[in-house]
Amino acid sequence: MDEIRLTTFQNIVLPNLDQLSLVILVVLLYLTAAASFRREEEEEEKEKKESKWKYDVFISFRGEIRCGFSDHLLAALKGESIRTFRDDENLPKGEVIRPELLKAIRTSRIAIVVFSKNYATSDWCLNELVEILSCKRRLNQKVLPIFLRVPPCDVREQKGKFGKPLPQADERKMKRWKTALTKAGALAGLELKPNRREALFVKDIVMHVSEMLNEISAIAV
Repeated sequence: MDEIRLTTFQNIVLPNLDQLSLVILVVLLYLTAAASFRREEEEEEKEKKESKWKYDVFISFRGEIRCGFSDHLLAALKGESIRTFRDDENLPKGEVIRPELLKAIRTSRIAIVVFSKNYATSDWCLNELVEILSCKRRLNQKVLPIFLRVPPCDVREQKGKFGKPLPQADERKMKRWKTALTKAGALAGLELKPNRREALFVKDIVMHVSEMLNEISAIAV
């Protein structure tokens, strides 16, 4: 029996067929291959989504609270098995965020921004905030502002305890920083007022983060 080898499917050997049957068979083989490719692409996309988030939480904070509030918050989050990234290295002077820090921001489900009174005096913190809000817009990252004895309106309007001059920068960067502070200050967050115990406040934050993670997981299902 004569055999016809399809050049498109080099490993498939077919018996001699009339032209119409051959066309139908080629179309069926093409559709089968296309469906297989689509399944592979869908599996790859699923894997990307599942591996996109390396951390549950990224903490952005001013170094002045590292050995106090930041330590307590980090310990409480890890105590609940919440995967948390906090930069524990001394921040070098300069305006460029290290690549590994950028990656940590972009692969965290939730960004906690701790607004202490001197947060906005650091160009490093302000650049982190700009990146976090960019991830909120592009990656649907959740952002939880923590107002550490700083009223949200002071952050929004850069006044009062947040009224100190921002670091020197060109006009374009200054505008980005101010816009980021205004937007972040308008987000729903948690505020530690002067008469509130810090330990109880940290527990509230952890509870709130746990609820946010549960909501994220429910949506992803």
